Amino acid sequence: MKRSTGNGIWQKLQIFVGHNSNLILRIVLCWLLGISFLIFDESQNFGLRFELRGSQPINENIVLVDLTYSDWQSLHQQMGLRLPIQRDYYSISDQLFWNHNIWAEALNKLLKANVKAIGVSFNFIDLPREQLSQKELQSFNDPRVVWSSTLENGIDPVIPYIVDTTKQRLAFSQLELDKDEMVRNISLVKHEIPHMSEVLSSFKTDNYYLPSSHNQWKSRLINYRGESGLFPTIKFVNLVQGKTDLSFLKDKIVIIGSSDSERHIYRTPLGRMSRAEIIANITDNILENRWITRPAFYVYALSYLILVIILTFIVFYYTQTVSLVIFSWITVLFAVFSLWSFDQLYLWVPIFSVALLHIVTYVIFLSFQLSLRENQNWRLEQEKKYLFEIEQLKNNFVSLISHDLKTPISKIQAIVDRLLISEGSESVKKDLNALKAESVELHRYIQSILKLSRLEAKDMRLNKEATDVNELIENSVKQLAPIAKEKNIHINLKLEPMFLIELDSILIYEVILNIIENAIKYTPGNGEVTVTSNEVDDWVYIIVEDTGVGISEEEQNKIFEKFHRGKQHSLSTKGTGLGLYLVKFFVELHGGDVNLTSQVGKGTKVTISLPIDATDS
Repeated sequence: MKRSTGNGIWQKLQIFVGHNSNLILRIVLCWLLGISFLIFDESQNFGLRFELRGSQPINENIVLVDLTYSDWQSLHQQMGLRLPIQRDYYSISDQLFWNHNIWAEALNKLLKANVKAIGVSFNFIDLPREQLSQKELQSFNDPRVVWSSTLENGIDPVIPYIVDTTKQRLAFSQLELDKDEMVRNISLVKHEIPHMSEVLSSFKTDNYYLPSSHNQWKSRLINYRGESGLFPTIKFVNLVQGKTDLSFLKDKIVIIGSSDSERHIYRTPLGRMSRAEIIANITDNILENRWITRPAFYVYALSYLILVIILTFIVFYYTQTVSLVIFSWITVLFAVFSLWSFDQLYLWVPIFSVALLHIVTYVIFLSFQLSLRENQNWRLEQEKKYLFEIEQLKNNFVSLISHDLKTPISKIQAIVDRLLISEGSESVKKDLNALKAESVELHRYIQSILKLSRLEAKDMRLNKEATDVNELIENSVKQLAPIAKEKNIHINLKLEPMFLIELDSILIYEVILNIIENAIKYTPGNGEVTVTSNEVDDWVYIIVEDTGVGISEEEQNKIFEKFHRGKQHSLSTKGTGLGLYLVKFFVELHGGDVNLTSQVGKGTKVTISLPIDATDS
């Protein structure tokens, strides 16, 4: 049983895919395009978010010390020393910025200011060995000072000679570059020494770095707090010369770097920044735990697939204009949510790729929908043509049969009339009269069908002439008097004098005759039928009211349809269901209108409106 159920579901799935293969292929195409847009979106528009957001609050416990080459030269000149001439800033190595006397003086001043930690982003790993004083060694090896290092052969850390072998104050200061040589991420991977930003953060949280805790960190998107110059900065030369009040540095994290050495400058989403500034941003992210979060790629892929399915439903369910408006609103709301989530939740939600996905989906499925509609229209045209041919065959058949029946019916009536004259028996005459009445009724049915055939064949033409409408009413009542008398129904005439109007007297006579006959037919015995005529403005009104059984609201909506007969009277009364259909057609052919109002058990009122200046419709 389980196997058969599974096979049934699989068969249904195969049938669906087979019938909707074009639709599924377009959904997959839009989805793949959305994913490709996402790759471009992340590489090109990530920095735009920072620019739109502007500067954000920073951790006020981080301070930068900037050492420029010009300041370094001035310090050496004051000491009577000369620096080698550099051709360009890129050729300035970190070793050029080393002088153990100057650095010992600078570090000593910072330590006396009771800073929390000092991060030296200069990489002093290839320094020439010099004799250091005990005071200098004490400053260089203070537990609060973190020196930059690298790995030799990617395995062992390179330790500057100024640091002891405990390696407790070594950290990486290198930054990870993307393919476009821009710093967006920081990879905190497991090494024997951590990244400088993590070590500096551990000082502020009173938890010194432990190598075992480093496994918890992975590659993170840096949440840049603003453009270059956001963090408070003091000049290295002013620090050494004692020109800066250092009291505000108490319990602060100090990062020493260079803002003009090309080896220290990197491209970021917010422009060029020094290595020290980037480390300050990373340290801020660790302390405040405000990394930029980017969901896994499969989350984007799944959400884009769901979005494409929703957009496809919108295109097929709504019109083109409404779909375009909905698409636009979804894009705007999504953009607002994306900007808000980036500012408040530090969540990276792409905008550009989603907007392109909306456009591509709208275009692709709009064209698909148009092709489907074109195919449907072609099928409808073919079906319409086929149905028209069938209708023509049916009408021709009915017309031929009806026409051929006229001759035998006429012969039957002639024979019945001859027999009535020659027959003396009253019982036989009664049967002959009944036979004659039925043949007359059958002849009327055939005449109605022939009229309908001419009408649908578009052979009906108005033969207008000056006509007295009241005279047509009186003649109709006179013709129907025997039927009314048989049911003891009284016909009241309320006819206002009117001028002659141009109309087809034969057709309007058929209209009046049919309406009054229906009123008599559906009015119980001893009832009344009232016929009124009047002229208002440029219209002539003929109103026929009865005290019959009435018509339900459901039936009133169908009463003028072809071959329709009321459910309550379909068996009790004779008729073809063509009378009111022809009435409506003949009146509208004159540019008029037919209005019917009725209440069950109270009667029916039919109003015929004919324009005095009638024209062919």
